[in-house]
Amino acid sequence: MDEETELFEIECQMLKLPEFSVLKNSDSEFKDGRYMASCYWDVKGFGYKRWVIGGYIDVNHEAYIEAGFCEEDIVAACIRHLNKPPLRKKYQRRLKNPLYGNLEEKPHQFKLREKDGKSVIEIALITDKRKNSRLWGEGQRLSQTSIPKLGRPRKKA
Repeated sequence: MDEETELFEIECQMLKLPEFSVLKNSDSEFKDGRYMASCYWDVKGFGYKRWVIGGYIDVNHEAYIEAGFCEEDIVAACIRHLNKPPLRKKYQRRLKNPLYGNLEEKPHQFKLREKDGKSVIEIALITDKRKNSRLWGEGQRLSQTSIPKLGRPRKKA
């Protein structure tokens, strides 16, 4: 069963979000998710190699749970589908990249819930792309070096 679930993908998509969730404006622009502003220090390379994005995956997870899949397998299959680059158009030379950058296989956190009458997965994913036009905001840039020493270096005796 483990080998079957590794190759298994679930057709899903990110739920469109307005820039500000509090304002209910019907003519506002919608995007697939947003870069998280919190500092995730437990993510190795956060701020200079990896960034956390948040959003909702639109998938009927209840049907897959009734079929016998656990929550982690459903989320992993959705991430595998989101990591696939879109199909190339006819006569297109350049290879396509995944829409949200290279997502890590395991999410930072996830929660199965219902939003506006739809069953969705609330998810925080880790990506390697700092700026993305499909997401609100951009990943924060943090320095990876330690604090430099002040003053002039001493001569060795």
